[in-house]
Amino acid sequence: MNMSRNGAVLCGYGSSLGRVVLAAAMMMSAGCYHYVEPKPGEFADCGGASNGLSVMLKSAKTGQSACPGAVKVANQYLDAPKGTDRKAKVDVQVDGAVWTCRERMNDTNPFIQCVRQAEPHDEVWLVS
Repeated sequence: MNMSRNGAVLCGYGSSLGRVVLAAAMMMSAGCYHYVEPKPGEFADCGGASNGLSVMLKSAKTGQSACPGAVKVANQYLDAPKGTDRKAKVDVQVDGAVWTCRERMNDTNPFIQCVRQAEPHDEVWLVS
């Protein structure tokens, strides 16, 4: 594993951490994935969800490699039954935490925002 100032470059399948992050992010290539640990209130790119959308994580805490959990939240939302109202709230549960997800509008494209109920500063976004 190569360390950079703000994060790590995880290449191929050479390290166990690399295997976990790559598998959780469904990145099955033998290439590299650059993960940067987010500072409080900043977003980190966690790779892709099962449908190819980018998964972004913002956490109230630092020092946690929470991307695998963020990808789980994204995939649980994608698999959850939804009604006809695209903007309706959908609750998903991952590792004992309940997340409330719904579609939000951006300047040009909508995105999905999931907020952890017990810690509303923790957010997972699915963006194109």
